[in-house]
Amino acid sequence: MSPLRTTRADLHCHSTASEVSKLGIQRSLGLPECATPPEEVYELAKRRGMDLVTITDHDTIDGCLAISSFPDVFISEELTCWFPGEPQAIHLLCLGITPDDHDWLQAHNKDLERCAEYLHSNDIACSLAHPFYAVEAPLTPSHRRRLARLFPVWETRNGSRARELNMPAAIYIETHGGTGTGGSDDHAGVDIGRTFTETPPADTPEQFLRHVREGRAEARGDQGSAAKWAHAAMALGTRALMMREGGDLGESRPADPAAVLKIAERVMSEGGVRSGATSGDIGPDDARALLDAFFDSIGIDLRGRELIDHMQSDEFSHAELERRARRVHERMLNEVVERTVSDLAGDEPVEDLAGRATQAARELFGAAMPVVPYAPAAAFLGKEKGKLNPSDGGARRVALIADAIGGVHGVSHTIERLREIGVPGWDVEVIGTDRSVDRRLPAAAEVEVPFYAGLQIGVPSLPAMVETLAEGRFDAIHVTAPGPAGVMGALVARIMELPLLGSWHTELGAYAGVRSGAEDLKRGMDMALSVFYRQCGRV
Repeated sequence: MSPLRTTRADLHCHSTASEVSKLGIQRSLGLPECATPPEEVYELAKRRGMDLVTITDHDTIDGCLAISSFPDVFISEELTCWFPGEPQAIHLLCLGITPDDHDWLQAHNKDLERCAEYLHSNDIACSLAHPFYAVEAPLTPSHRRRLARLFPVWETRNGSRARELNMPAAIYIETHGGTGTGGSDDHAGVDIGRTFTETPPADTPEQFLRHVREGRAEARGDQGSAAKWAHAAMALGTRALMMREGGDLGESRPADPAAVLKIAERVMSEGGVRSGATSGDIGPDDARALLDAFFDSIGIDLRGRELIDHMQSDEFSHAELERRARRVHERMLNEVVERTVSDLAGDEPVEDLAGRATQAARELFGAAMPVVPYAPAAAFLGKEKGKLNPSDGGARRVALIADAIGGVHGVSHTIERLREIGVPGWDVEVIGTDRSVDRRLPAAAEVEVPFYAGLQIGVPSLPAMVETLAEGRFDAIHVTAPGPAGVMGALVARIMELPLLGSWHTELGAYAGVRSGAEDLKRGMDMALSVFYRQCGRV
């Protein structure tokens, strides 16, 4: 918009009134849907330059009522509303309503068309929130055509969703006509006012909402990202678990690898369906341990209110924090790999192999910690992108993850043959760190394989593997060896709930024992192989 003065409002944000999460993993970890007090929502919105303020809590107006005494506040809610007699539902931002409007809408939320008629007949502005996100059962094209007839205003810039996820709604409004709004969809009290709706000058909330209804509004501000999702979870955990009344919470326990993996798996399995049951195998202490381990690993000693203040500051950047975490991860991974390989390849006899292997595993887990929060977020983003462009029923896609195929050996020869003759019904893409693959991953470290002179093996970073497999929209993962790429691929397949296949081609335990002369090394290798291949559905 070009006027010298405009009016801005973040038309999608949440407060502590959005309390209970649908996700069982969130409830298990002691995390509410949102933990930002309404007064802080107001203060942050004003600090970010919002002329008007509203809160769109899920099916409640309690958050708005808490700040309704301010003249620049109007009451709103994010209404969950169903297509009559169907399992499909939407989220509808109902803007500038009264308590009586709220009561009527909640009483009739099982009938989307009656709610639309009520809103329009009473000149209530409303915007269809994240139109291409499935709140309950997936929406069909027929559902979206009905929505387009019922609601001319769509949220085209949701600040928690990546540009690619917002784009379909923006394109639809641009090509079919209508109005786009923007809002942060903030649940953690970090990004309020960073995404907003802008109209011509409005002296009152009523004038602003009239501009929205009549199409004189545009979506502005930041798009979302996987990093934003991860950081929102961190901020929500900080508010819920590290800002309790009563002072010092004491030292948290070390992060447990099994608990961290369970958290990542459940985020993926429950995030897409927005539901899940609580469980006793993980809890708030695990979430707090993960938070402390992450910030410790990247050298940030801020906690509690200080951390929230930092994330709210103008100097904070979601992208920069993620880049910092990646740099630390790659440096730590390189150091661990080089130290471990040097230890194994030394002239000294291999002693206490089990203890040394355990130590190496701990160090690798520590090296992964800077990027652990981003892995499920990136995987979930890839899955959401895939929903926007479903498979056309053609050949199924498989990621063939290969380690050290730069040399001449049986695996590299087999892969070349697969490329020559193909696999009927399957589109096979070879992934690894070597030059000869179809999709090459950057290597955080490259080392010579112990006891195999001349054979180099690359160690990819965890984010590179996650993003490649998530963006590739694969139907299955096939690992060819228990090397660094194979192990990471198996881990990501588990997180993404993809079928995992494996190839057994070398008696690595016997080979390592013969070349090293160490029986302990042979037994250790056999045990590691057993653990690796037990993850595969078929070998």
